[in-house]
Amino acid sequence: MAWYEIINHKISLVFYSYGKLISRNKRKFLLCPLLLASILSLGVICLTFENDAVYLFTPPTSRARADLLYMEEHFPVNYDAFIPTRSLTTQEMAGNLFITSADGGNVLRSEIIDDILRLDNTLQIIDVATDDDAGSFNFSSVCAKLSGVCLPDISIRFLSILNDPDTNITLSYPFTVLPNGEIFFLGYTLGGVQVSDDGSVESAQAIAISYYLKSGTPEIDSKSLLWEEDFTRLVDSWNSSSGLMSISHLTSQSLSDELLAMTERVMPLMIVTFSILITFAVVSCIMTDWVQAKPWLGVCGKFCNIVLYQTTPTSRTNIN
Repeated sequence: MAWYEIINHKISLVFYSYGKLISRNKRKFLLCPLLLASILSLGVICLTFENDAVYLFTPPTSRARADLLYMEEHFPVNYDAFIPTRSLTTQEMAGNLFITSADGGNVLRSEIIDDILRLDNTLQIIDVATDDDAGSFNFSSVCAKLSGVCLPDISIRFLSILNDPDTNITLSYPFTVLPNGEIFFLGYTLGGVQVSDDGSVESAQAIAISYYLKSGTPEIDSKSLLWEEDFTRLVDSWNSSSGLMSISHLTSQSLSDELLAMTERVMPLMIVTFSILITFAVVSCIMTDWVQAKPWLGVCGKFCNIVLYQTTPTSRTNIN
């Protein structure tokens, strides 16, 4: 084992010389690392938050990103002549509602339809304040349009006709023909449909409504995001006050919002985990001989981990 003794001797000499150097320059070795860590930690001031799930969780060269770019290039979306089936990616800005009755019954009852139409009217006219307080805007300013007007959701059109006392209509599924000859496809509008033997709709458990928004420029994206935020707040408030229906909602930011909420839910567990780590580090440095025991060494080790995290450039990306 001569080779082991040689290596052990060389390492011992290195650490012996290093220890002498530190003992002769105590203040420098104490203050310089703290000063350097403090300077590097100033980068926290420029901390930016990233909430794009694609950016955070997919590699830049991944197949998913390449396919997304291909779809956007070959199937571009024109928001002034918007066709919902043209939206082939999951990144489109929109407010989506999924409505069921509070008692789990038929969602096509007249009182529930009235409540849905009132909610739709409120969403259409709600004023959203801009970030710079330069004014406000409503849905018509950011909606995807067709023939110069906001694309009317087929569910709202269908419910308005169904709720008209002057219109006598028998629903069929998945296609319904109106008295004026117009055909509605209800396949992606109604859910949990019960159909009679003659093909007419007896009841439906859920209804879906979509509010499509523009995107493409920073200004339009900012406004659409603000509208989505107010949309979420209004729907949550309506859902808590309405005794007739239960509403679920989905926007382009729902995934990011849930990831952020998950982070907040995990934080108490992180505190417990960090406390366990400190306790383990302290116990590991305790000996039966209190002269040689160094419990504070374990605490300093965890402090070094915190400083390391603060000075690491990769800590600049998070979810907001």
